[in-house]
Amino acid sequence: MDNFHGYDAQAGTIKISDITSRENNTEILHRLKNNDESFASMCMCNEEDEMDDNRYDDSINYCPESARDLGWLGYFVGNNIHLTNLTCFRLENFNGIIELFCRGLKNNNSIQSLSFCDSDLSECDIFRFMVPFFRNNNTLTELELEECEMGAEVCRSLSLALGGCKHISLKRFTLTDCEIGDEPLVGIILALSMHPQLEELGLQGSGMGRNGCVALATLLRWRATELHTLNLSYNGIDDEGVEALTLALANSRHLHTLALSSNSSISIRGWWALSTFLSAPSSNLQELFLACNDIGDEGVVAFAGALTKNHALKKLIIYNNPSITAGGWAAFS
Repeated sequence: MDNFHGYDAQAGTIKISDITSRENNTEILHRLKNNDESFASMCMCNEEDEMDDNRYDDSINYCPESARDLGWLGYFVGNNIHLTNLTCFRLENFNGIIELFCRGLKNNNSIQSLSFCDSDLSECDIFRFMVPFFRNNNTLTELELEECEMGAEVCRSLSLALGGCKHISLKRFTLTDCEIGDEPLVGIILALSMHPQLEELGLQGSGMGRNGCVALATLLRWRATELHTLNLSYNGIDDEGVEALTLALANSRHLHTLALSSNSSISIRGWWALSTFLSAPSSNLQELFLACNDIGDEGVVAFAGALTKNHALKKLIIYNNPSITAGGWAAFS
């Protein structure tokens, strides 16, 4: 079938057993079709993933067997009003047919949390097909991508999808270990500026560098932002990037947690900029994570001095900084 109305015409008479032969799929389609209130989470994967991965309960694993199967799954998800969590696992297995699922998904208005895990998205460009879903759904609060391969075109599609949302409900966005690179990340960050209600932003292991920091600084300077947690660990941020961020942090009223662990390109210049911000009366940070860096004695002395003037910070994590000697640690005593 080529359109949603074709599914509508057959939905009342089609037998679920004619759509799929897998017992678990049959049960899930019945629960989706009947709007089972207890069926709130689902993971779309293939049969091999279901057998090899223990992260998901088998009872919520749907393993499409064909393009027709995937199309009907999208239709029933689109019409469901109780499904709140959808996880898509290894989507490369559905390259070429994922659009059939997205045609139905666009009608869903119940999904609050959407996750993509361990998927090569560089070929299927699912976000191009999901633009209508992002535009129409007014309940989506969490979007997570973990260990996904994303080319430049997919990143542009994601940016367009995020920027095209009519309803600003997104509160948490995480991009973990995707290593998409600095330039593609700029477009995603600019699209996120359309979501002032965003509270948590995680870009750890995303390949973020100087340009990404400059774009993020623009977002942080916007007075309307509600962002309170920012994770930029495991990236390639350098001194110029830190300086851009610290200048913007002075205007951030809500940010209380910042993670910059494992950014080895930051030198004493960057640490001085951050410590200077901490000593300012405008600093609202309550938690600062700087583990696994190269802070050194000079840097840790700067932080110790800043803390004498800071009354907001409650937690400072700087373990696994081997360049700090006993003399440097003594600055905290």
